[in-house]
Amino acid sequence: MAVQRVPREGLSEKVIALNADATVASTAFVDIGNLNFEVAAGGEYYWEAILSVVPGATSVGIGIGVTTPGTPTLNTCLLVADTGISNQPSIRAGQGDDDSNTVMSASENTVSGMLIVKGILRAATATVNNGTLQLRMALEIGTATYTVKQGSILKFRRTN
Repeated sequence: MAVQRVPREGLSEKVIALNADATVASTAFVDIGNLNFEVAAGGEYYWEAILSVVPGATSVGIGIGVTTPGTPTLNTCLLVADTGISNQPSIRAGQGDDDSNTVMSASENTVSGMLIVKGILRAATATVNNGTLQLRMALEIGTATYTVKQGSILKFRRTN
């Protein structure tokens, strides 16, 4: 019989909905609006973003990344794209800045699609590691726009 871990009091899942369309028009990472949550030093978190995306051109891909406070001891991500995405996304995960945390970069269709990005974060225990996990995006190439639509969500749960 499998053991199911039940979260302690106050560790329930929280959901944040994107309150306005977020558009990127360059290869520099920008915040995806209000899709972020506070991270406590020593905290362990499971998070998942469900993003409705609209590319501005057939040749434009999107990069999804996260910024985290301090230097996490674990920060790993996975991306799943729906069948409206023309190319298989390249998946990368790591620690540090946006570049090492980019989890998808691929040329897309001009049709809308859905991206699901999941991650596990373990913040280091020093108080300098209090801060925010922020979902971010950048263009694969800088010749068009890419939009994450209002109503996309970020779910998270502290697990310790």
